Amino acid sequence: MVQSNEPQAPEGDNLQLGEGAVWDLEEGAKPVSISPDRPNAQFDPFFVAIVKEIGAALEQPAEVLLMHFSTSYTAARAAFNQLWKFVKHRRHHLTVQFCQPAYELVIDEMVARGMVELPGYRDPARRRAYVRALWIGEPLGSLNEQIDAKAATERIANGTSNEHLETMALHGEDWEDVHRDRAREIRRKQTDGVPLYVGGRVHEPDEPDPNRANDDTD
Repeated sequence: MVQSNEPQAPEGDNLQLGEGAVWDLEEGAKPVSISPDRPNAQFDPFFVAIVKEIGAALEQPAEVLLMHFSTSYTAARAAFNQLWKFVKHRRHHLTVQFCQPAYELVIDEMVARGMVELPGYRDPARRRAYVRALWIGEPLGSLNEQIDAKAATERIANGTSNEHLETMALHGEDWEDVHRDRAREIRRKQTDGVPLYVGGRVHEPDEPDPNRANDDTD
């Protein structure tokens, strides 16, 4: 029992004790006060270990959960690739179970109401061609654009990819739109006499376009 040093009037049998005045302990136990040493030096390793276990359960790297990338480029790239597997898996389920069915229902209703005319829409094969869609989400992003651009160029050169796929993977846009805008930019630069950067080198306005020269030769 903890008593105050100040004199107090006797209360008879009606005694009142404050919180923590009496400790209920087992026989042989000793009271130990709480250590005020905070913050604990072991908190950060403990927290990181818990986050790693959470990331393993969520199939996401701990670096992504913590938004802290202090390792090498290879390790950071591996973390992003692991995250991208998780994102692609969830995105596939979203497009298959929601986006594509909803899109097909919209087209079905538009055809039924006569809002659009699609010849042969009742044929399953033609309907499949009409409602076929490619769902593109946000790209992965790049940790080193120079390395990724070189890798994309090599994939196109060896035939394992094409410009359409690489354009979609880069910023999610259609290659036809990018090509159309690029052609308009080249014509505008040629008209204004601005040097062109084509094929990894700068071409002066009086130099022939290498792409056009190859087309004329073919």
